Amino acid sequence: MKQVIFYGIENKSHLDALDSFLQSQKHIAHQGIINETSDSRASSGWNTVIYTGELEELERREGCLYICFYSAPELAVSHDTSQQDWYQRHEQRLSWAMERLETTILVEEYRTFQNLTALCALLSEQYDVALSLPQLPSLKVSINELASQMGALVLLHADLKSQTLFEQLESAAELLGEDFNPSIAHRLATYQKKISEHEREAKLALNTEQANLAKITSEFKEKTTQLETANFELRSENELALQQIHQLQEELEQAHLSATQTEQALKDELDNVTIESDKTNAQLVTKNLELASENELALLQIHQLQEELEQTYLAAKQSEQSLESERTKSQDWASQSEIAAKQLLQLQNEIDQLQKSMDSKENMLSQNKQQLMDKLSEEQSKVELLNNKLTQQTTITTELQAENELALLQIHQLQEELEHYYLKYQQQASWTPLEACVSNDSSHLRTTLQLLS
Repeated sequence: MKQVIFYGIENKSHLDALDSFLQSQKHIAHQGIINETSDSRASSGWNTVIYTGELEELERREGCLYICFYSAPELAVSHDTSQQDWYQRHEQRLSWAMERLETTILVEEYRTFQNLTALCALLSEQYDVALSLPQLPSLKVSINELASQMGALVLLHADLKSQTLFEQLESAAELLGEDFNPSIAHRLATYQKKISEHEREAKLALNTEQANLAKITSEFKEKTTQLETANFELRSENELALQQIHQLQEELEQAHLSATQTEQALKDELDNVTIESDKTNAQLVTKNLELASENELALLQIHQLQEELEQTYLAAKQSEQSLESERTKSQDWASQSEIAAKQLLQLQNEIDQLQKSMDSKENMLSQNKQQLMDKLSEEQSKVELLNNKLTQQTTITTELQAENELALLQIHQLQEELEHYYLKYQQQASWTPLEACVSNDSSHLRTTLQLLS
C-alpha cells in the first residue's frame, strides 16, 4: 500500500479545490487536510493526504510518493510572508526533493493548478495512480494582487539570492505543459500581459455595463414619457369628471327644489281630495245599500249560470275525450298503415330477391336436367347392354336347369337301382360279386353311367 502526500500548497483556494477534487475520486481513499503525520493507511490501493505541517515530520514516513509544490518569490506578498521566510522554506523543499528524486515530484503551484490534468496524467503513467480528469473552477487573480506581485518582482532585482533559488527550483521541477522562462524580465512581461488582459476585460465589462445602463436609461425615459402621458390623460379625465360632478350636483339641487314644490302641491290637492271624499263616502254608503240587494240577485243568477256552465263543461269534456280517442285511433291507424307500407315494401324487396334467386335456380335446374338426361341416356344404353347380357345368362341358366333336372332324374334312377341291388344283397345268403350282379342288367347300367358322365 502506498500513499500520495501533497505538500507545500500556500494558496487557500488551491488547498480547498484540491481537497474537493481528491474527495470526489471513487477508487482512492482521501484522508483530507492534516497538519501532522500518522500511519492510518488503507489495506490496499492508493490513498491521498494533503499535508500542511512541518517538512521534518515527513522524514519518518516510508513508502510514500510526495508531490511538493513551490511558488515564485514575488507571490510571498500574497501569503503575507517576507522574502526571507520564502527563501528558507523553498530552500528546504529543494533540498528535500533533490534527496528523494525517485519518490518526489517538484511542481510550481500556480501553473499546476492551471493545468491539473497534466499532473493527473503524469501520476497515472509513471506511478499507476488512477485519478479521473478534474473539473475545478477557474481561480482568477484580481488586478490589485497582480500589481502587488509585480511590484514585489521589481524589488527582486536587488535580491539575486531569491531569484537564483527560484531558477534552481524551475530547473529541478517537473515540466507540466509549456516551457517556462523563470527570468525576471519574462515574468514582468507576463504580469504586464495579465494586467493588460484584466484591463481589457474591465473595459469590456465597463462597455457592457454602460450599454446596459444606456438601455435601462432609454427604457426608463420611455416609461417616464408613457407615465407622463398617462398622467396627463388621467388629469384631463379627472377634470372632466369634476365638471360632470358639478353639473350633477346642480341638477340634483334643482330636482330637490322641484320635488319640494311638487310635494307641497300634492299636500294641498290631498286636503281637497279628503274633503271631497267625505262627501262622496256618504253618497257611496247609500249606493252600497242599493247595490247589496242587486248583488244578491246577481249572485243567484251567477249560481244558475255556474251550474249551466258546469254541465256544458262536462258535456264538452266528454265530447273532447271522444274526439281524443278518435284522434288516437286515427293516429294508430296511420302508424299501422305506415308499418304495413314498410312491411309491404320489405316483402316486395324479398319477393324480388326470391324471384332473382328462383331465376338463377331455374337456370341451374335446366342445366342439371340436361346433364341428367345425358346421363340417363348413357345409363339406358348400359341397361340395354345389361339386359342383353341378362337374356343370354337366362338362356344359359335355363339350359343348365334342364341339364340339372335330367341329372337329378338320372341320380334318382341310380339311387333306386342301388337300393334294389342292396335289397337283393341282403336277401342272398352268400356274397355275389358285383360283376355277376351287374351282368344281368349290364346294358341298363352302362347307359346310366354314360348319362352321369
